[in-house]
Amino acid sequence: MTHRDLVFASIQGMLRGLDPHSNFLTPTAYTTMRERQQGSFYGLGILVDLGPNKTPKKVEVYLPISASVDIYVANDRSLDGATKVGSAADAKGAVGITAKKPVPGQYVIVWFTEISKTGTGNDFRGVVGEISVSG
Repeated sequence: MTHRDLVFASIQGMLRGLDPHSNFLTPTAYTTMRERQQGSFYGLGILVDLGPNKTPKKVEVYLPISASVDIYVANDRSLDGATKVGSAADAKGAVGITAKKPVPGQYVIVWFTEISKTGTGNDFRGVVGEISVSG
């Protein structure tokens, strides 16, 4: 066992004693984990900047191929603090989402939660033909 291995094992043991849900990764383990996660995501979004002081009432999205989307209105460029105004599951073609109540915000976020698999491999594709915001 090298000095480096001894130090890493000591850190792992101390960390396990402090918090059993945390884990110490060696530089090699961290690199391997990052390589495996590359290309993975939990969603993909398109941000539409409406300018300040807007209250969008309807968002229309044209999806040429099947996808599931959530629509948010926000005052900044993040989903943190954004208000979900609607969603469409496994939708294709013209999708119209009307807010049930007025939600003011500068940004509309079209967030893909599921996109279509293409072919037999692990290839996926999400396509937006057009986004229209009114109100």
